Amino acid sequence: MEEALAFIADRLEGEGRFGFMAQFHDAAAGRNFVEQLSYQASNVAIDSNRCRISFRWLVEEDRRATPVQERAVELRLAKSITVETIDQALTDLNLAAGRPYSVFAYPKVYAVRVERWDKPAADYLYFHDREMAERVAAAAKHALELCEDGARRPFPYR
Repeated sequence: MEEALAFIADRLEGEGRFGFMAQFHDAAAGRNFVEQLSYQASNVAIDSNRCRISFRWLVEEDRRATPVQERAVELRLAKSITVETIDQALTDLNLAAGRPYSVFAYPKVYAVRVERWDKPAADYLYFHDREMAERVAAAAKHALELCEDGARRPFPYR
């Protein structure tokens, strides 16, 4: 498990800072708006006892930094782990926050979505290309299998 978590942490930190343009469409108001976004995970750490990956998360919106967030992905609480485009991830995050925006992003970025049984919003890890996102998702599924060592979870993961 520690090797799987270390692989994920190394790949997440290795992505560095990446930027993209996101066009948001508000169907209710009939308007569009565009933001230049950049994301960066740093200080990535693993906790194999808790099957957890933690990191500092920096987001810039139109070249303005938002407050740095301390984030953690608790793999032991996952009910599903999938890969999707950032378009879908940002659309889902906006819907969860009560904003019915659809999103188109360029260049394409990919997200590993970690759906949890204990909260409605998913956790995300972002990558430049689909192949890396798929490799990280496979490692996360493997870590999940190992972290509970056959213990029962409230919901089976997919």
